[in-house]
Amino acid sequence: MDNEVPNVWSLLFKKRSRAVSEVVTTSTPQQKQYTPKQRRYQNQSDHQSIVQFHRSYQIGTKEPPTRSNEFSTTGDQPGSVQNYSSRMETVRSPVNHSFGWNHSRSHTETRGHSLLSQTWKSGLQHLPATSFVSSLVSAYSIIERRSMEEGDLDEEKGEREEEQEDQVSRGSEDAEDEGRAILPMMMESGKHQQWSVYDNAYRTTPAWVSSWNVINLIQGVGVMAVPYACFQAGWLCLPIIVLISVTACYTGHMTGECLYDNPRLAITGYREAHRTRIRSTLSCIASHAIPRFGGRFTGAIVLLDMFGAAILYILLLGKSSSKVLGPILHVNWPLSYWILLGGCLQLPVILCRGMRIIAWFSMIAMTSLHSCIFTGIIYCAEEVRENSLQGMFLPPPDVHNLPIAISIIVFSYTAHAALPGIEGSMKQPGYFPKMLNVSFSLASVVKLTFGLCCAIVIGTRIKDSVAECMGNRPVLAFIMNSFVTVSVFFSNPLFFHILGEQVDSAVAPHVRRGFLGNKPLLSIYTIWFISTRCVLLALAVLIAVLVPYFATIIGFLGAITGSLLAFILPSIFHLILFWSHLSCSSRIYRILIVVFGITIGILGLIAASYKANKA
Repeated sequence: MDNEVPNVWSLLFKKRSRAVSEVVTTSTPQQKQYTPKQRRYQNQSDHQSIVQFHRSYQIGTKEPPTRSNEFSTTGDQPGSVQNYSSRMETVRSPVNHSFGWNHSRSHTETRGHSLLSQTWKSGLQHLPATSFVSSLVSAYSIIERRSMEEGDLDEEKGEREEEQEDQVSRGSEDAEDEGRAILPMMMESGKHQQWSVYDNAYRTTPAWVSSWNVINLIQGVGVMAVPYACFQAGWLCLPIIVLISVTACYTGHMTGECLYDNPRLAITGYREAHRTRIRSTLSCIASHAIPRFGGRFTGAIVLLDMFGAAILYILLLGKSSSKVLGPILHVNWPLSYWILLGGCLQLPVILCRGMRIIAWFSMIAMTSLHSCIFTGIIYCAEEVRENSLQGMFLPPPDVHNLPIAISIIVFSYTAHAALPGIEGSMKQPGYFPKMLNVSFSLASVVKLTFGLCCAIVIGTRIKDSVAECMGNRPVLAFIMNSFVTVSVFFSNPLFFHILGEQVDSAVAPHVRRGFLGNKPLLSIYTIWFISTRCVLLALAVLIAVLVPYFATIIGFLGAITGSLLAFILPSIFHLILFWSHLSCSSRIYRILIVVFGITIGILGLIAASYKANKA
């Protein structure tokens, strides 16, 4: 075989063709030739690899190619002459045309890093909470350029300008008759074509880190109300938690399959290893399944779930801060005062825009939440050691409060909106189903242990939040409420950051270009940023003051958003997208899950409304 590399540069620009292609070919291991861009790429990787770029742009047309092979990554194994290439396709979004092209990256270990992913995580590479924050942020479609650090923007701009200069210098002689040079980021008809990356996260997260992130999402603020739900459900809490956990895990598998062009059960062998990821978020899945209104409806449900969680955090912050600061300040304020005080104290951390700071906040919150669970188990152990289970029992199920208990448990398992981002960050996405099985199993063990122990030990003294039931042990009560205060205080910045970014994204098409990218301290955007975040915080504080019932709010959220996100929507989307691939039994299972979710939602909504009116 001839070792010489064929000269393809002369074939790049043809006067009779309306397309311009850039091809970098590789040679055999005995003789390799690299461009400066390939050398920079190889210095960033641990093993030698050659990246083959094939870019095709149509000149003179406003519509991009609907489907074409856009990138492919070729890796050379040391000592081997075989090259294994993986397929990547360009798919145009059928709904949101404002973002231009949507690019999905190949799914192998040598896959290239997207431009958007590099900018998002360039400032978070060394933080313990990096993958958790980046996965959650990417899952909620926070892909706006204005949130990047200034240094990242300058670095990205310099790299893009350098790449453009290289392309112009290579093609200026042959493309003189074409009238313009072809650039990766094009300006057509006055519109800036943005990159909408389907696989919008680094695939560098190990499976165990992804499992840890899923557990942290499941063990959210709802775990503080699980003992109350177990006490109201009685002995039925055991089968209910197991059933909801298994069903939520199964719908999580369906959510992961909806991200790809084909379900895992329909393809095997080579095609299974080369499935194409064509969707990135739950809203994107909804847009493909129900093009007319699915994306907007699902996005509204996701934001409602997040805003409801923010309300719960503010309410819990007011309750826990009253237990911690009340004895220290020697004041006996009503709960509404403490909620207002907690909201005012949260204003500085909510106004933080740096993702690096928010990542540290999230890490502190996760550590404090697990410390709360550990403190609750210690309290139960101390009570059992002193009282020897005398007078401790689990009552029979309360029929009137059973729907609220089920809604609370459903809300505690609702993490499906963030699963696409976590799957997109996994180094080995093939382990996503097994990772979900392990994560939901461990979360169920923790919920059963924590919920049953507290429900049996505390008994009739149980309240909405388990942190309010430890008055007979002041030291443990102070420690528990302190951990709760720290956890909820540092959890809200991430939620309000995502909510605020969604507000900015909604108004972006109606303001002048560059308005949302201004970073000076004294600017119009600073006024906009502070005012919108203050309005969101004030609205959350107002609802928490008007409805200061922790279990009731969780019941509402579990009945509405929990049943939709965990049961109804994933099953409907999977049925619509892969109806022809499913067997009759699989279709029946998914229909039963939809009916189960609708039943839980209706009963939980009725019970929560009745309890709120009664209170």
